[in-house]
Amino acid sequence: DAPCRCVAKLGFSYEGVDVRMCDGEADLADALLALSTQAGYLNDCVYVQQRVHRVDLEARCFVLGGELVEVLYTRFARIDDFGYVRDYEKAHSEDEAMREW
Repeated sequence: DAPCRCVAKLGFSYEGVDVRMCDGEADLADALLALSTQAGYLNDCVYVQQRVHRVDLEARCFVLGGELVEVLYTRFARIDDFGYVRDYEKAHSEDEAMREW
């Protein structure tokens, strides 16, 4: 059997700083321990999600006062050897994201 592929992440993170890609139970256990014991982390949970095989883009929606004020289209550019997302590519519009990615 192939190892379980998942993502462990904190609920409030900037630019994927606290997002780890995991392959298998041991990798997930390491990620959960590292994320939940890091300095300044006071929440009581770490989210674990199934890892999507291929992600073309992510639409980040910014809502202020119940109104959608901005949408930013991004995708992962680099994941380091420890499973952390390190760089993003950003499109300037929905059309650019769909055309380029």
